Amino acid sequence: MANILVVDDDPAARDLVVTVLGYGGHQLREAADGAEALTEAQTKTPDLIIADLLMPTMDGFEFVRRLREHAALAQTPVIFYTATYLESEVRNLARACGVTHIITKPAEPQHILDAVSRNLGTLPAPIAPPPLEEFRQKHLGLLLTKLSQKAESVVPRLDAMIELGLQLASERDPQQLLSNFCAAARKVIGAKYATVGVLDKEDQSLRYLFASGMHPDTAARLGSPQLRTALPAEVFSERRSRRLSGLPGNPQAVGLPGEHPPVHSFLCSPMVSPDRVYGWLCLADKLGATEFNDEDEGLAQILTAQVGRIYENGSLYAEVKGYVAQLEAEAIERKRAQEEIRRLNIDLEKRVAERTAQLEAANKDLEAFSYSVSHDLRAPLRAIGAFSSDLLKEHAPQMSTEAKELLDRVALSGRRMTQIIDSLLCLSQLGRQRLSKQPLSVSNLVQEVLAELRPEQANREIQVQVSALPDCVADRSLLKQVLVNLVSNAFKFTCQKASAVVEVGCRQQNGDTVYFVRDNGAGFDMRYADKLFGVFQRLHGEQEFEGTGVGLSIVQRIIQRHGGRIWAEAEVDKGATLFFTLPE
Repeated sequence: MANILVVDDDPAARDLVVTVLGYGGHQLREAADGAEALTEAQTKTPDLIIADLLMPTMDGFEFVRRLREHAALAQTPVIFYTATYLESEVRNLARACGVTHIITKPAEPQHILDAVSRNLGTLPAPIAPPPLEEFRQKHLGLLLTKLSQKAESVVPRLDAMIELGLQLASERDPQQLLSNFCAAARKVIGAKYATVGVLDKEDQSLRYLFASGMHPDTAARLGSPQLRTALPAEVFSERRSRRLSGLPGNPQAVGLPGEHPPVHSFLCSPMVSPDRVYGWLCLADKLGATEFNDEDEGLAQILTAQVGRIYENGSLYAEVKGYVAQLEAEAIERKRAQEEIRRLNIDLEKRVAERTAQLEAANKDLEAFSYSVSHDLRAPLRAIGAFSSDLLKEHAPQMSTEAKELLDRVALSGRRMTQIIDSLLCLSQLGRQRLSKQPLSVSNLVQEVLAELRPEQANREIQVQVSALPDCVADRSLLKQVLVNLVSNAFKFTCQKASAVVEVGCRQQNGDTVYFVRDNGAGFDMRYADKLFGVFQRLHGEQEFEGTGVGLSIVQRIIQRHGGRIWAEAEVDKGATLFFTLPE
C-alpha cells in the first residue's frame, strides 16, 4: 500500500479523502495548507499527494511549484482535488507543474480511488518547473478570478431567480409551468437533482412528476405512486420542509425509489396553498457543499409556496409581477451598493494614504526620540558615574562615611537609570522590528540560553529540568529574548532557596502547544497578577530582587507580535510558572 499525503484546508473534505483511501489500506498523512504539506513531504517522501487549490498561507499551485524544486520530490505524482473554475486554464497551469489529474468536488468515492490507482500505477517522467515569471502571472490570474467568483457567487442565483420569475409570469400551461419550475429551482438553490411531484386532488395519488438533472430514462422510471407515500410524513402532515445530510447514497433511505441516482444530502419542501398541499419539491445533493443550509431551505419554502398558489388559482401574472419587481429592485439596490462600495474604496484609499503618511511621520519622531534617549541622556549619566567614581578615589579619606554612602547611591542610581533606558529602548524597538519567522528547534534554543546564563550562577546549586519541546515557527532572536528573560527571572527569584529547581517544558491545551518556565522561588500573590506584565510594575521590592520591571513587558510584547498569549500562575513562597503559546 502507498504512503499518501492529503492537503486541504477544509477538514470535512480532507476527512472524506482520508476515509475513502483508508479503506483501501493506504497510509494517510494530512496537512491544512501548502506550507505545512511541504514540510511534511520533506520529512517523509510520499508516494502520492492529493491537494486542494485554494488554501491559506500557500495554495496548491505554489505548493507544487516549490515541491518540484526539491530533487527528491520532483517526480512525486500530484492530484488536484478542488471545485472547478476556469477548467481549461487550471488544467494548462496544472500540466505545466506536472499535474495531469484533477478531481472535481464533490466526487464519488470510486472516482477518487480510480484516480489514485492510475497515478500509483505509472512513474512520471522528470518534470521541469515552469518559468517562474510566467507561472506567477498565470497563477495570480487564476487566484484573482477564483476570488472574484466567490465574491459574486450570489449573482448566478439572482439571475436564475429573475429567469424563474419571468417564466412563472408568462407560462399558462400548468405542466410546462411545473417542468420549468423544477429545472429553475434546481439552478436557483444549487442541487444536482430535482423532482417536482403534483398530487391528484381526489385520491392524493401522484398525478404529475417532473425531474431535472438526470437522464430522461431515469426520470421516466420515477413516476411510481410509492414515491409520494414514502417521503417523510411531516412534509405533508405538518406542511413543513425536511432537510437531511450525511446520507450513505441510498435514495430509498429518504423515501425515493431505488431508480433515483445516489443521494448524499436531501431537501424536500411541500407545494402548498392556504387550503391544501398540492405536491412537493425534492432536491438532492447540494452543489459545492455537503449539505443544504438554512438559506436553501427558506428559499425552497418560498418558491414552493408561490408555485402552489399559482397552480391553485391558475393566474400567474398578478403573483409574479410583484416578485419580478422585487428582484428588479434588488438588482437596482445591488448596483447602487456596488457604486457605493466603489466610492467607499476610493475614500478608503485616500484615508490609508493619509494615515500612512502620519505613521511615517510618527515613526520618524520615535526614531528621533530613541536617538535622543540613546545619546543625549546617556552622556550625563556617564558623567555622573565618572564624577562619583573620581570623588571616591581622590577624596575618600576626607569624606565622612555618610558622604561615601551618598556617592555610592548616586553611582548606583546612575547605573539603574542606564538599565532602564536600555530596557525602554528595547521595548520601543519591538514594535518596529520586522518579524522573520522560521521553523525552530525550541529544545536547542533553550540549551543555548542555559549555556549563556549558567556561568552567572556558578556559585549556586540549581537543578534545571528540560522536557522534550516540540519545534515551532517564530523569529529566532525574539524567541531567544523571551527564553533569556523567563529563565533569568527563574534564576533570580530562586536565589534565596537552598535547593533551587527550574523547569522548562510544554503541554497540550485546547489543541495548542503551551510552553512554560517554572521555578520554586519567591512566587507572588495572584491578586496582583494583572500588574505582572506592566512596564515598571514590580511585585517585589528592589532590596529583595534587582531589576527594572520591564523584562516581562518585553516578553509579553514579543509573544503578542507572534499572535500568541502569555499568562502566569503562582503562589507566595512556592514558586511561579510563566506559560506562553506560539501559534503558526
